[in-house]
Amino acid sequence: MNAEAIRPLFPSELLDAPIRERVDFFRSRFVAHDRLTRVAEDVKRAILCPADCALLFVVGPTGVGKSTCRRLVQKLLRTELRAELERDRSRLPYLAVEASESGGQFNWSDFDKRLLITAEEPFVDSKISYRGDVLVRRPDDRIEVRARVVRGDLRLCVEEVLRNRRPAALMVDEAAHIFNVAGGQAYRKQLDALKSLANLGETVIVLVGAYDLLSTLGPQLTRRRELVHFQRYRWEVARERDEFLTVLGNFQWSLPLPTVPDLMAHAEFLYYASSGCIGVLHGWLTKALMAACHRKLATITAALLEETIDMADALVMATAIRQGERDLNGKVTVKDLRDALGAGETTHIASEATAARKQQRSKPGRRRRHRDEMGEDDLAV
Repeated sequence: MNAEAIRPLFPSELLDAPIRERVDFFRSRFVAHDRLTRVAEDVKRAILCPADCALLFVVGPTGVGKSTCRRLVQKLLRTELRAELERDRSRLPYLAVEASESGGQFNWSDFDKRLLITAEEPFVDSKISYRGDVLVRRPDDRIEVRARVVRGDLRLCVEEVLRNRRPAALMVDEAAHIFNVAGGQAYRKQLDALKSLANLGETVIVLVGAYDLLSTLGPQLTRRRELVHFQRYRWEVARERDEFLTVLGNFQWSLPLPTVPDLMAHAEFLYYASSGCIGVLHGWLTKALMAACHRKLATITAALLEETIDMADALVMATAIRQGERDLNGKVTVKDLRDALGAGETTHIASEATAARKQQRSKPGRRRRHRDEMGEDDLAV
């Protein structure tokens, strides 16, 4: 298609708008690319049809678009459950909360309070089943958790809210923060707590995070979890490269600049600078747009791209992505399972015992082969 026939994907009056408005327009630009929509559909199906799994992990490299995917899944759930939500006004399609850190560590009480406030339980002031008057409605009609609440009462209230509101899923963004706790067995304990919450709250917990989210899993939790991998685009795969170029072209025509930049001429550079992650690409281009607006440039040039993109950060990110992919995609062979179960050691021990028995066997009357001791008389002879 002739480039001149393509119209910019932004209103022309935006060129005369303040810099902040132009940058915010591009920052909020949403492109429903192929990988994003497919992963969102996979997550939606896993939520609505759980296969004996209490935990659903959505993992991928930093900047691939996991938070955007979570918002798209929430939209799909609202659409899928619309009829049921209209029949039962008390039900929620989902609950979404971010796992934040407090003082460098994760705090369950803070997490539970955020969840309860997000749920916005109706008529909470007339419900006495919530233990210890955990929730209270403020004069401005907002929900508030009382300052001094016993930890057990807080968790019981969370479980009851989940059972009453029946969300299809509890979606936790930045879930890696949950495991930022002290102690050697802390990771395992946090996973046990999540599994217990999913069971008692009768819902699926969706944990969204980077590859380090799966660094340690116990045998029981390995069985009771499902994984959706949000991969980056790979330049060496033609179909994925074409999809990445399609997204890049959309971004190119969405940049509110007087002259449309020729990003396609620098496609390979932009791919490797972003490691094939659309979220990272979007961030780099937003940074370049901001610089171009402040300098009153007509377009984004190759020199500006090289100046605004930190290649050292790009290298660190690419290295972490490759390591995460190797850890996640490492194939387990039958030999690995045999070694893990000790079958290889047993076979080795058995073979050594068999060889020892064979060496001990000899025909009756035949002397063993060895040197006889010789005295001085024998030497004289």
